[in-house]
Amino acid sequence: DVIVASHWAPIYYAEKMKNKPTTIVYSPDVIVNKLFSYPCNLVLTPVDVGYEKALKKRRFNEDNLKLVSTCINSNVFEIDTDKQSLRKELGIEPNKFTIVLADGGYGIGKTKRIVKRCIDKNLDINIVCVCGKNEEMCGYISELKKENKSKVSLYPVSFKDFSVKYIAASDI
Repeated sequence: DVIVASHWAPIYYAEKMKNKPTTIVYSPDVIVNKLFSYPCNLVLTPVDVGYEKALKKRRFNEDNLKLVSTCINSNVFEIDTDKQSLRKELGIEPNKFTIVLADGGYGIGKTKRIVKRCIDKNLDINIVCVCGKNEEMCGYISELKKENKSKVSLYPVSFKDFSVKYIAASDI
C-alpha cells in the first residue's frame, strides 16, 4: 500500500503499477534532482537550499515536499573522531592527507579520472575509493593499486567493506 524509498527507482516503478501505492521518497542530495522528481505523494529533503529550489518548480508545493532532518544511523555518533586511530584501524597511512571518493552505485562519476590525475602528478596522498557494489570499479582500483609506483596510496573499498569510519578518517 505504501512505498518508502531513498532511491528514485521504486517510485518510478510504482508509477507504472496498475494499483498505484502511496509513495514517499527521501532525497538525500543537496538539490532534489530530476531523478527524484517522478510523480509521488511526498518528497522528503534534508537541505533547506534544495527545499527552497524545489518549491520553485511546478512539480512541488508545501503539501508534497517536506524539509526534514538528515537521516543518519545513530552509531555514527559513536565513532572515534581521532583520525590517526581510525587510519591505523583501517590500515590507511596515518600521515598523509586523505581523500574519500564515492562514485555512486553506477560508477558514473569521476573517480577513475581523479585517481589517474593524482597518480600522474605523483601527489603524496591517500585516496579511499568507495566503489559500492560496482565490482568493475573496485577491480580497476585494486589493479591500479598493484601497478602504482607513485606516492599516491590507494584504498579500494567495496560495499561490504565500507564503513563511515573511512569518512571519519579522511580530511575530505
